Amino acid sequence: MTKTLKQLIITVYSIAALLVVANLIATNTLATQGIVVDELYAQTQQLQEENRLLSYQINTLTNLEVLTAKAQHLGFQSTKTVVVVPDSSSVAQLPLSLSYE
Repeated sequence: MTKTLKQLIITVYSIAALLVVANLIATNTLATQGIVVDELYAQTQQLQEENRLLSYQINTLTNLEVLTAKAQHLGFQSTKTVVVVPDSSSVAQLPLSLSYE
């Protein structure tokens, strides 16, 4: 074998070894990122479930029957008559005879 052929073989094996090491590093990095993505997905699912539970609790607490019971417990009473205040005139309006011109 000539010296050039030996150098070529050593160079090829060195490049192959570097590629194998680079492949191992890349595979390890991707596997680690996959684990992180799975953890983030699990956290997202947990937060979505918590949001659904909180929405249910909010809807339950703002139900009209629940609010009526809380109001009665606090001493509020339902009205017997309905009072309608017409909105055609302002409350603080000067009579026409006193208006400034």
